[in-house]
Amino acid sequence: MKRLEVALRSPEWHEIRAESWTASTAAVLVVAENAKLLKSCAAAKGVELDIEPILAVGIESYFDNTPWRAWAEKMGRIPKFNGNEHTARGTENEGRVVQKFEEAQLMMVERDVTALSSVDSWLLASFDAVA
Repeated sequence: MKRLEVALRSPEWHEIRAESWTASTAAVLVVAENAKLLKSCAAAKGVELDIEPILAVGIESYFDNTPWRAWAEKMGRIPKFNGNEHTARGTENEGRVVQKFEEAQLMMVERDVTALSSVDSWLLASFDAVA
């Protein structure tokens, strides 16, 4: 992975996320219906995708998210999801969870690491912490 020197939730961080697939958007790809759509689209371009491992995950929906919605949000065609009470609660608790981990494991971690894949530069990870 290639670490990026960018502050979490800064304008630069949001720009990089807008151009990348992240854990927040990747779940769209493992929904069975979406995987089948991607396979069909790829087949039309002469590419064969093995989606059996994706179908084995067994996810039937991801809050009505689709590959089109992910694309449209990234392209600015529709408003981006800005969170709700559940995502706000998760964000508020990130620091507490990391602190509890440090206490339980008796180790310090590096917080808020953002990295691009060394293999596929369109894959981005924003880690709450790296041990």
